[in-house]
Amino acid sequence: MRKTSLRLDRDYGAWAGTRQDLLALGRVMEAQFNDERERVLQAYEDEKNLLDQEEAELLTEEEASESALERIKHQRQSAEETKDRRLNGLRAVLEVTDRENEDTRDAIDDMLDEYEFQQAHRVYLSCESWETSRRCSIRASNSWVGEVNLSVSGDTPWVRSAFGAIEKEVRKRRPWWTFLRHMISYFSITIAVAFGTALAVSALITVTSWGHTPQDRHAIAGRFTRTSIHARAISCIQLVTGTYFSRL
Repeated sequence: MRKTSLRLDRDYGAWAGTRQDLLALGRVMEAQFNDERERVLQAYEDEKNLLDQEEAELLTEEEASESALERIKHQRQSAEETKDRRLNGLRAVLEVTDRENEDTRDAIDDMLDEYEFQQAHRVYLSCESWETSRRCSIRASNSWVGEVNLSVSGDTPWVRSAFGAIEKEVRKRRPWWTFLRHMISYFSITIAVAFGTALAVSALITVTSWGHTPQDRHAIAGRFTRTSIHARAISCIQLVTGTYFSRL
């Protein structure tokens, strides 16, 4: 039966964690691939046992073939290299872009030990498996408008499980002032809409009043003023509801 694939994405206003928090986040990501890690180790043990058994049978012979023993030795080394490569591929990787747009990428343990994050502008933390097409990543930028994005893709059951576990870790270090980013954004948009409406109403009053009597101009101004008030009320409603829902 073919597995269905799924991708889940979510944005967060900000994330404020220490190096240890970032390492904990990487460990949670790596933990989502434990089943694959176990399969890699089991495959290595199975191959190693077969080679050990073949070697033992050769050694019982009176004249063991040197070439056969050498072949087993190379196969054992190859199996160990394959195991290490596959396990390293399941480690969390951290990529940091500094303010000069230069990238530094390495395993998260090495990056946290060596990199100075004062100059970091963007951070990309990821963990993936090429064999099963499973992938989880977190992207963040060190700026006022920058947001944190969590993305998980792969087969549906795994994605739902991994996304919940990683998101729980992300939410531990969400600062309390995160909602202020959304509030200021909505407030700025509301002010712009209200100001633009007022300018448009003033311009329309001026244009449509040309050639009319003072009484007609007063009536026209009244109608446009009511329209302006309605527009401002709608903007205020958008501000209040938008700010509320952004905090959920």
